[in-house]
Amino acid sequence: MIALSLSLTSALLPRHHWPRHQGLPRFAIHRSRCCCRPLSMVEFHPEVPHLLAEAQSFFAGRGVQLHVVTAAPPGSRTTSRIAVRTGTGAGGRCAVLGLFEEGTHKVLPCEEDSRCHVPHHPAINQAIAAVSSELKAFGALSTYDEARQRGTLRYLQISVERSSCKVQLTLVANLGTVEQDPALPRFVDRLWARYSDASSQALPLQLHSIWVNLNPSATNNIVSYEPGSWILMHAPDTSGMSGNLDEISIGSLVETFRAGASFVLPPFVFRQANLDGFERIVAEVREAIHPAARVVEWYAGVGAFGLSLASQVEWVRCSDINPSHAAFEASRALLPKEVRGRVSYAVGAAAERVEDARGADVALVDPPRKGLDEGLLQALCDTHINSACANLCTLVYVSCGFRALRRDLDALLSAGWRVRGNEATAHCLFWRANHIETVLVLERSQLAQGSRHHKEDYMLQSPLSLQMQVSLQSGMSLSVSDLASQLDRSRATSMKKMKSTKNSRNASQLNDVQHVLQRSRDQEHHVTRRQRRLASKKRNNDHRAGR
Repeated sequence: MIALSLSLTSALLPRHHWPRHQGLPRFAIHRSRCCCRPLSMVEFHPEVPHLLAEAQSFFAGRGVQLHVVTAAPPGSRTTSRIAVRTGTGAGGRCAVLGLFEEGTHKVLPCEEDSRCHVPHHPAINQAIAAVSSELKAFGALSTYDEARQRGTLRYLQISVERSSCKVQLTLVANLGTVEQDPALPRFVDRLWARYSDASSQALPLQLHSIWVNLNPSATNNIVSYEPGSWILMHAPDTSGMSGNLDEISIGSLVETFRAGASFVLPPFVFRQANLDGFERIVAEVREAIHPAARVVEWYAGVGAFGLSLASQVEWVRCSDINPSHAAFEASRALLPKEVRGRVSYAVGAAAERVEDARGADVALVDPPRKGLDEGLLQALCDTHINSACANLCTLVYVSCGFRALRRDLDALLSAGWRVRGNEATAHCLFWRANHIETVLVLERSQLAQGSRHHKEDYMLQSPLSLQMQVSLQSGMSLSVSDLASQLDRSRATSMKKMKSTKNSRNASQLNDVQHVLQRSRDQEHHVTRRQRRLASKKRNNDHRAGR
């Protein structure tokens, strides 16, 4: 998972790089009506996180090579939380919107702090500028005074939908009910009238929806997750839409990944801050999991991994604590009908859902920074043949907390797991932040009798026999008749397995075999083309040798 933070580290960049837009503070960038492209800066110099050196040293000590992927250009952050506090200016008391100065609760104005406006998607900067301008013009809505714990508006949570560049805006209020401060709903109405689709003004900011989060607590929690704390104030016009529409349906952003799955994102669920970079992680995980796998996923969140895997695996069992469940179900409804039944979701902590692993051969975890729950880690390290995780042969670990990963990985290695290919990947997703997302795949031999082993599955899924693969990779030339004979024997073996499976009436195995046959048919033309290229190369070599 990718944590949202109000404290990033960077050096200030000259403000003259940021063009002025009429009526908005200097840091608000106006590129077009839809500003979906991240900012490009001539003087952008990415800094390698200090944590990366520590990670490379750790993995090297265990014989693992750590590859690095950097995907954090300016403008890549599509969600952020901004502090709103009462400050003083030339005209007296005023609202200050920005990030906390590192190690303090002093808010630095966004227009003066490159840590704030450089990483953000342009639409986030426009939203900050708009709220700041409207607070000044409106005058009636108080901002939070931390010393006295008074004032209404405490934070902003701002998220951008990449396809439309529309903004989902949440105002975090120091209130128990919206009615306690009549200025709050009036301010919300003012924002919506000016910046929504219904507005007749051609402004760079376009709001998708406005929510209010009620958080009257004196703690440092930015938002509250208490029942009734999230209130949808304004959302797109739903006239003409069919079906029963709830707040999640109409007040959520929808993000679609290249893998084909779409995700419904209300403001009260965790979402990745750098979605472009996170898509690369999703693609890496998809490549690591073999087709027709049976997957159990703990810490599933809104289902970004599980839903992205649905089209290529036999089934996925997802689980996590609330409040992600309703959003997951809304996202699953967007899958093709023939795929929806492959994905399920159960509410519960990872340690409570260990039994979900029975029957699965692949596990996927994306825990918070604290790492794996102790109960789950023990289950994954349990080598008893009847344990819930005994069938698991592959474990895909996506980590946002490297120091917790070090602890978990050492325990897993001691229990017999091994890192596939002795390789792992570190993804740098945050501009000038000391943070990495680590992806690694672990494997082990099967523990339970009768469990499917992933290596056997890989051999079955290939339309080529092992002999054919070695021949092609070494550059040896096979005759077309030999190639056809190899392929026929491969198909005959698969057909024999299919008949045996029908007799045993094992539906899941039948699906596996049918998948093997389809892949064989689809890739037969690839084999022929490869063989022709090798034969042509051999003729050219013979011709040159004859001369």
